[in-house]
Amino acid sequence: MTTWFVSRHPGAIEWAAKQGVRVDRQMAHLELAEVSAGDVVVGSLPVNLGAEVNRRGAQFIHLSLDMPAHLRGQELSAAQMLECKARLEAYDIVARPMPQIQSDMDSRSLINRLPLLRLIVRARSCGMILPHNIGSAWHGGLGKSLHDTQPQAYAALYGDGTSESAQARPYVLRPPQCTSNPADGEFFYFELILIGTGVRHADAVSLAIHHLADQGVGPGRGRFIVEEINRQPVIFAEDIRPAETRHVTFSMLTPTLLKHDNAHLKQAPSLELLLKRILSRADLFLLALDEPAGIPAPLRHALLQQAAQVTAKAGDIEWQSVPRYSARQKAWMPFGGLSGTLHFERVPASLLLWLRLAEWLHIGNKTTFGHGRISVDAGEYLQAGTQTLLRIRSELTTGTLIP
Repeated sequence: MTTWFVSRHPGAIEWAAKQGVRVDRQMAHLELAEVSAGDVVVGSLPVNLGAEVNRRGAQFIHLSLDMPAHLRGQELSAAQMLECKARLEAYDIVARPMPQIQSDMDSRSLINRLPLLRLIVRARSCGMILPHNIGSAWHGGLGKSLHDTQPQAYAALYGDGTSESAQARPYVLRPPQCTSNPADGEFFYFELILIGTGVRHADAVSLAIHHLADQGVGPGRGRFIVEEINRQPVIFAEDIRPAETRHVTFSMLTPTLLKHDNAHLKQAPSLELLLKRILSRADLFLLALDEPAGIPAPLRHALLQQAAQVTAKAGDIEWQSVPRYSARQKAWMPFGGLSGTLHFERVPASLLLWLRLAEWLHIGNKTTFGHGRISVDAGEYLQAGTQTLLRIRSELTTGTLIP
């Protein structure tokens, strides 16, 4: 067993001798390769070197001082070290990986495995008459066009009538946001976001949209001409800096229908609840892609733990009722969800990628009707998020979409 004293300062060497510290070898700089199990290393080492000493089975004893500001950077005498209450303290130091950095890497890897394709449709009105519930009408119209012309895509996107909570539909509809009937020849826009397995049916959806234009939408059979269908893959490449937190403004742009304890939520949700819904929805899409593990349980647990610590500030969330007519049941059905804005303080950077993903996946029920559309504004950290928010607000105000 060897006792090492590591210091290049004469005052420290003198102080150790006066304290009766037994030293086998004194070195100005530690050579870790020479340290063996059972050795004792004494000195003021950086934390990473102290951890390596312990990892090698040696004992690390730190030379500690209560150093006043005016003495920092100066060469101390043995007497000055006594005045600074010099002492020896044993430490066991263990190096651990940064869990948040790992969760960011895992999150980005998982999210980028989930294909997202945005179809932006530029159309021209030919007597378009907007139905009362535009989302319901466009959902039904597109479904009928797919059923009549692309049955395989219809089965993949619309399913067999099972609950949406059990099998998430791999697309999101963003119907036109016009506030009045567009005049003949006037341009308007609508979108579909194809998710995961839904991306495989992009060609079929495009053909069905052209068929829908000929057949018309809603009770008035408003027709339109498809001028262009622009396909834009969605890629997440934000530079996550794990130490950062941000004030986040979370806006529910269309009615967002969330359930909690088997009841529709009619008050502001916590970030933890929102993240639970986002992760569950993303997990369903990943599993459908033959990603057998989906979102790993440790990652989910770590993210939800972080979300549970986030503080919510006052917002303007309220319930918005939007009844819809069901052609199948030939009756008006109660419909609605939360809308408005939430503010969250000190949101960890590791959660922002998932919140950004939710801008494309939407959250809650009836996302295939256009519900659950959200935006995330995290200030300068996510410039893309800010631009998206401004674009969406412009779109919802003017009834046009800016590609």
